[in-house]
Amino acid sequence: SDTEDGSRAHNVGTQSSSHRGADYAAAMGYLFLEEPPPLDVQFEDADIIVVNKPVGCVVQPGRAWKYWSGTLAHAVLARCCRPGEPHQNPDWRPTVVHRLDKGTSGIMVLAKTHDAACALRQAFAERSVDRVYHALLYGCLSDSEDATGGRLETCIGPDLSANSRRMAALPLAAAATTTAKFAASHYRCLERLAGGYLSLAEFKLETGRTHQVRVHAAHLGCPLAGDDTYDPMAEDRVMQAVEAGATAIVIEVAALMEQQGLLLHAGQLGFAHPRSGEWMRFAAPRPAAFERVVGLLAATCAPPVQAP
Repeated sequence: SDTEDGSRAHNVGTQSSSHRGADYAAAMGYLFLEEPPPLDVQFEDADIIVVNKPVGCVVQPGRAWKYWSGTLAHAVLARCCRPGEPHQNPDWRPTVVHRLDKGTSGIMVLAKTHDAACALRQAFAERSVDRVYHALLYGCLSDSEDATGGRLETCIGPDLSANSRRMAALPLAAAATTTAKFAASHYRCLERLAGGYLSLAEFKLETGRTHQVRVHAAHLGCPLAGDDTYDPMAEDRVMQAVEAGATAIVIEVAALMEQQGLLLHAGQLGFAHPRSGEWMRFAAPRPAAFERVVGLLAATCAPPVQAP
């Protein structure tokens, strides 16, 4: 079934009768043809495993054998199949119950049993999971660092004007006549950078729709830095933002942003443990490249352009 963020919930060891499910299960059979990515495990027990996903890591195999090896799902499955690893059990298969995009880093939880998967899917569907993201934006969501910020409600659905996987923010009434779904985000500015031309922002999600942070940031007029899907000026903005700085800073910021990709990080995840009901909260720091970009931009004076 679809999870709230638009991904598919898969048990990586179970073949589905659908073509996609068969492709997915077959792809998992190539587990050891490519070394799985290293896992940054934050917590693990018999029911769940919580990891800090790095930038560039794909969560699970996709359609038509895309990413048929080297995904996060492969890495978790490899962990359970290798003797000597904690909670090693050849009978369980990790289940992806939510997803982060390839270019997004941060905290994820995967289920290790059927019961845990059902409980976590229900928690995401009932919006009883806390999710906090940090993002580097062009412009600022408020006139100053704001402890309260704001809240945005829209529907999010496919952008019918674009021939791509791009999504769009739509009026709330769209839910009655289209496949768009309700989406709500709380947002606030954490730090103004480069004289306010960019900012570090926090998003707390009530829902988890596909590309929700990216769509809502663009809808608010402050697209994510480097997001050429939702910002047609993405390629030009970095140079403008640091134009007033030294050439060395311009070069380093551009290189770091190319290395990091989207500057979007799932910094916190909170949920009730599927067996005990105990509330659990996990946090992961922003990647080093992300922090370096923020530090360079914080020391850069305002460029001679108007913020978007």
